[in-house]
Amino acid sequence: RHEFGVCSGPCAGFVSQALGVALDAGAVLAIRSRDALSPTLRGLIGAAIGSLVLGFAVLVIVPYRPNRYEVPLLPAMAILTAVAWSLITHVLGHWSPNRSRAVGAVVIVGLVLPGVVMFSGWMRVTRSSLPGIQAEVASIIPRGAAVEGIYAPLFAMRAPAVTLVSRPWADINTGDLYAVRDVRWYIGATGTRPGWAASHPTAWAARQERLCAPWGSTSVCVWQVP
Repeated sequence: RHEFGVCSGPCAGFVSQALGVALDAGAVLAIRSRDALSPTLRGLIGAAIGSLVLGFAVLVIVPYRPNRYEVPLLPAMAILTAVAWSLITHVLGHWSPNRSRAVGAVVIVGLVLPGVVMFSGWMRVTRSSLPGIQAEVASIIPRGAAVEGIYAPLFAMRAPAVTLVSRPWADINTGDLYAVRDVRWYIGATGTRPGWAASHPTAWAARQERLCAPWGSTSVCVWQVP
């Protein structure tokens, strides 16, 4: 797991451009050649197009769109890309085998090269810091403890503890986890605090910072409260 191995926004668009062109070609060619396709293939293509329309509609609606939300769309993209290649090779069937293989190699390189280039860049410049952070957190948090925070499941993954995700802005675990779940550990970005801190100001004021680590553009810390 690499600390900055995340691609979203324009970056994700760059990686998916080649696949987007291929699936668009597949959809257009399939629609134009629909009368020559078998009912089974038409059904598969229709399902793939429907899946993409529904998936992209969700991405347009939700305000938070990390690139992992695009993963469920990849099978439909692959289906339409395969359809495009199948129909193109059928039309160009008179080409020689060597020429067909050469064109196929160019298409494959065009599809995978953007992602390979960007992934290799991540590997050269990023640090594999998460395993070390998880090991250090596991050495700090005692067995059976309750840990809260948006980063609790990630940072405390190797700790023998109960991890509770809390997102007050999304109304997730907004209750008094300090009293109800006996939470005495909080993992969050610098400047954040659990929702129950206002109800237990003395305990929160007495917190101890046990670990801080850079994470993306911020710093995530592990706090222990009495």
